[in-house]
Amino acid sequence: MREYEDITSALRAVQRNWQSGYTCWVSFILGSDKVPAIGERWAEELGTGLPAWKRQDRKQRHLANAVALSSPVLGRPGVREVMLMATADALAMPEVSPWRRQKWLQRCPELSEFVMLREPRPRGDYAWTWRLQEHVAVGLARHFTRLVEEGDASVVAKHTHHAVSLYPMFGGVRRQLKRILHSARKLWTARTKGPWPGPNPDHLPAMIGFKPARVAPARKGGQAVPRKQDVYAVETAPLVESPAPAAGLARR
Repeated sequence: MREYEDITSALRAVQRNWQSGYTCWVSFILGSDKVPAIGERWAEELGTGLPAWKRQDRKQRHLANAVALSSPVLGRPGVREVMLMATADALAMPEVSPWRRQKWLQRCPELSEFVMLREPRPRGDYAWTWRLQEHVAVGLARHFTRLVEEGDASVVAKHTHHAVSLYPMFGGVRRQLKRILHSARKLWTARTKGPWPGPNPDHLPAMIGFKPARVAPARKGGQAVPRKQDVYAVETAPLVESPAPAAGLARR
């Protein structure tokens, strides 16, 4: 099992797996100390640690393949979210196999507070990106509205800037935060007639690349993955997102 020490790298890994054909998935949250055991069980039963050539051999014989990862959970230290992803052949494996014991989901992947969706881009095509799940986006908008109505500029500035720094700026997340902040700024201006204390919705940071950082220590039974930190800048060029395939898309 690959263990990621930051949510951004985990989200990008899930997106790569999905676009590589791992379109069945399950995920759940558990204590950090339980991750090695579940990783070892999946490796033994489902071959999540198989090398590439063995995966290719299984694919040619129409046998299922699986990959597994674990990710931190925002705001919840001491727990991890683990995700098991498999190819569609998992649904056709024998009834007695461990593949059929999993309650596979086939809708777009969800990890932590995010959901992967296919969205239009300004240039007219579609791309896979990550968005805040609807209940998270709605809750954040309500929170900002409540803070604006209370009228404390320092508190509004603290919470809005924190949100911008907390969430990875995938294109979908960025567009959501832009709309939410525009609404909060409009309400602030109408109520106070003063300058908006929060970040400028039209100049939010944009994810433009990654740089390698320290390697996270490996857990027992896990595989260490280099930590990656987002490189953010004010958007001066179109965001780079993965183009969506034309067919075979899972729908929510």
